[in-house]
Amino acid sequence: MTSKTFLKLSILSAFLFVVSCSTIPDKNVEAEKDSYDRGTLLDTISKMDSIANILGCALAPASEDCEKFKKEKIEGTPHQTQKEYNEQNDKEWKELDSDDNCTDDGCAEFNKLSKE
Repeated sequence: MTSKTFLKLSILSAFLFVVSCSTIPDKNVEAEKDSYDRGTLLDTISKMDSIANILGCALAPASEDCEKFKKEKIEGTPHQTQKEYNEQNDKEWKELDSDDNCTDDGCAEFNKLSKE
């Protein structure tokens, strides 16, 4: 390769490099909107007492306050065993699946509702 050809290729490659670097398109990038509502600082400050209680129970679960919270939670909510829940659930499904009110033409209550 002669020096003239090398010089021409060098100038051409330098020109192409400059042109390619200078023609970078502008991109308008929009930030994604966060759908999760984090609330305001005032909301967080107003919940500070609850936050402190939760952290206190996490660090000292045997404290008097935590025992009080546990008792309130247990007394305030009815509790079923898994067996009782399964039996109730099975009973409800059997009632829904029963064909007591339905014939081959359809269910009477659905026909009544569709005529109204």
